[in-house]
Amino acid sequence: MSREQDVRGRMVSLAEKLLQRTLDSGIRWIETDRDDQYLYPASNSGVTIERHEDRFEGLYYQLTLLNADGKAVQELSTASGDSEGERASWNTTLERLFDAARREALGIDSLIDDTLRDVEQGISKKEGPGRFGKKAPTQFDDPWASAAPPKARGNFDEEPPF
Repeated sequence: MSREQDVRGRMVSLAEKLLQRTLDSGIRWIETDRDDQYLYPASNSGVTIERHEDRFEGLYYQLTLLNADGKAVQELSTASGDSEGERASWNTTLERLFDAARREALGIDSLIDDTLRDVEQGISKKEGPGRFGKKAPTQFDDPWASAAPPKARGNFDEEPPF
């Protein structure tokens, strides 16, 4: 077994253990400032799991091991297992880990439980949390707005485009 295969095997093992501990509610994930990226802060290192969309590769997941300074030192991504297009054995693990980390970081399970409880008890607020209880603003809600939108006069008009 080559050194590269050994490191890959250990990263796969790390992903599997992270998945199991996340599903058992044994570790905490937090949001990062990047969309679709979640961080597990360990005592002397960290791990991120993220989802990427690439127009050539499509949707893929990446597990990144970080050192104590936050520098990425090793990665494991979903990929094809061979030239015949078979999926790598760890693809499903990374996909499931992303979903579990996202649910944990965003508190999705408790939000679903709380909402189900409210629905079952018939509880609702007059105004929803955050933006749900308010009308979406339009440009005419601005008291300083001074011009109405131009009236459409067909496909062509005499006004210059500037």
